[in-house]
Amino acid sequence: FAGANHSLDILPGYNKVTVKCSNYPVGEVFPEEDYSNLVRLGDRFAHAREYVEDNKISRKVYFLPDAYQMFHYEPGTAQNPVSETEIKKMSLDDIEKLYGAMPVKKCNYEMKKNGDKWEPNITNYNYEDLIQIRTVLYPSGASVNDTQYNLKLENPILTFKDPLPTALYRWGAFAIQGSVQLVMASENRLPTLIPRDEMYSFGEDLARFAVPPYFVCEFSIGNKYWNGSSFVEGYSTFNVYIDDGKDGTFHEPVSGGFLSIKSTKTLSMPYDGLDGYIIPLGNAIGGQPKFVIKNFVGVMFTGYINCFLKDLKCVFQKMDGEAENNDSDRIYENVLNENYINELDEIEFKISSYNNDGACYSKVMLGNDYLKDNLYNSILDDTIRPEEMMITRCINHYSATRIKLTQEIKERADLSPITRLSDTFLVGKKFICTGGTIDYQMGKFECIMIEV
Repeated sequence: FAGANHSLDILPGYNKVTVKCSNYPVGEVFPEEDYSNLVRLGDRFAHAREYVEDNKISRKVYFLPDAYQMFHYEPGTAQNPVSETEIKKMSLDDIEKLYGAMPVKKCNYEMKKNGDKWEPNITNYNYEDLIQIRTVLYPSGASVNDTQYNLKLENPILTFKDPLPTALYRWGAFAIQGSVQLVMASENRLPTLIPRDEMYSFGEDLARFAVPPYFVCEFSIGNKYWNGSSFVEGYSTFNVYIDDGKDGTFHEPVSGGFLSIKSTKTLSMPYDGLDGYIIPLGNAIGGQPKFVIKNFVGVMFTGYINCFLKDLKCVFQKMDGEAENNDSDRIYENVLNENYINELDEIEFKISSYNNDGACYSKVMLGNDYLKDNLYNSILDDTIRPEEMMITRCINHYSATRIKLTQEIKERADLSPITRLSDTFLVGKKFICTGGTIDYQMGKFECIMIEV
C-alpha cells in the first residue's frame, strides 16, 4: 500500500447500458474567402488603382488571399515566382501586371455631365469581390501569336491554403461553381478592363474565339485523380469551360457581364439543386481532397484574353435521400424490462462505427469502407457493431452484484487493464483495474477495481 485512502462498495446489478458515440463531422469541405478580413495592398493614400476610358472608370483594390493560396509570377517570359513579401513592397501598377491570381475588389462607374462639371454617377463604391486571373500579357509590339508570353503549364494559379478534411467521401458529388468576365491580354489594352456591351465580340467585324475559354483544373482525393469522366490512379487534369449563354461557341455577341462556368449537371444525376461542373462519386474514395486551378486558356483567332473570376465555390453535396453531416451524438441503448431499471454510467466512444452519420473524423475505416455492423466476433462467430458488443459485455458482466474496491497502492509500470488483482483480506476474490489516478511525484496509484 502507498496510502490509507481505501474504500469498499457493493455495486448493485445493472440492466441498462447507454453508449454515446461522439460525432466529429467534417463540416464544410471547402473554405470560402472572406474579403472583409483580407490584407489590403498599397499604402494609406494609394490603395486603389483607377482605369479610365472615355467617361467610364474601373476602380480596383488589391489584397493578399487568406483561405486560398494564390500563386504570383513576374510577367513576360521568365515568369519567376513572386512572394507575398515582395508583393507588399511593389507599386499597384506592378501588382496589376503580375501573372497568376490576385483577390481584388472592383467597382465600375461612369462620369455624367452636370452643367459645366463632370460628376460620378455613384455616391458609394459598390465593390464586387473578384479574383483577377492573368495568364498572358503581351508587351507593346509583340505578336499575339507569340506563346512565350503565356503562363507556363508548370505554374499553378490557385489552390486552398490549408489541407482539406481527410475522410471517406461517397454517395455524393463535388461541384465547381462561379462566373467569369473576360478581358483583353495586351499590355497596351490594360485600360479596357472596363466591361462593354461588345466585350466578347470585340466589334461585329472582328473574329471571336476559336474554342470556348476554359480553366485547366486538377482535382484528387488521396491518390485518385479526376480525368474529366472518372477517378483514376495517376496524375490527370480536366477542363472546365465557360458558358456563353447561347450556342457555346462564342460566335455570337454576348453581354459584357459575367458568364457562368458551364454546367455539366444532367437530369439523371441524383443531386437536386446542384449546379456547375459536376464531379460525381461512384465508389467510395478515402483521402484528402485537393483542388488546383492550373491555367486559364482563352484563345481568340487574333490572340489571348485574361479574366475575372467571381463567386468561386467548390462544394460537396450528398446524393438525394442521403443524410447530411450530423453533428449530434449517436446513442445506443439495450432493450430492457421497463418495470425495473438500474442504469450503468454512460459510456462514451470517441471513435465509433458508421451509421449514416455523414463524413466524420470519428469513424473507423475497414478496408475500403466504413466499419459498420460488420466487425467479426470470433466468440459469437458472427459480425456485430462494436457498440452492440460493448453493451452485451457490460450487461453480462455487471448484471449481478459486484464488489468495487478502491485502494491506494504503489504505482507500477507493469500494471495493465487486464492484470488480475487480489486482496489478502478478501479471500477468493479477483479484481481488474477499471481506472484511477496516478500520482507520479508520490509514486502512488489510486486504483479502482471491479470484481470479476
